[in-house]
Amino acid sequence: MKIKKVDSQGRIVLPRRWKEEELKDGNEVIIIEEKGILKIISKKKIELAQFFDTLDFGEEVL
Repeated sequence: MKIKKVDSQGRIVLPRRWKEEELKDGNEVIIIEEKGILKIISKKKIELAQFFDTLDFGEEVL
């Protein structure tokens, strides 16, 4: 946990390590607003090819 100052325009500086790890594939984030809380989540590109041939219906298909 870190305490950060918010400037007069409402901006904060994100930690360098988090930016390097979480934003290496892009520079967009998702911001979720809840009562008294802001969640900042990196918007990662999903490689859909990793899901090919992974559908399992639990039955053997003939």
